[in-house]
Amino acid sequence: MERTVTVWGKPHAVTIKQASRMAFTAVGNFQGEMLLARGHSASAALAAWSASAKSRTSKRAIALK
Repeated sequence: MERTVTVWGKPHAVTIKQASRMAFTAVGNFQGEMLLARGHSASAALAAWSASAKSRTSKRAIALK
């Protein structure tokens, strides 16, 4: 299933797949990088993906200073 996640005001398409009975993966492109996150539910995988994307943004901002 595909969901849209908004990170810092911009929408991103994220695909969620059930990897096993109790594991989900969320995969999507964020600023030219493919990010993968896992969770015990679809919503947990989406939350992990969003957190990973936000973390990448802050790391890039620090690197540019």
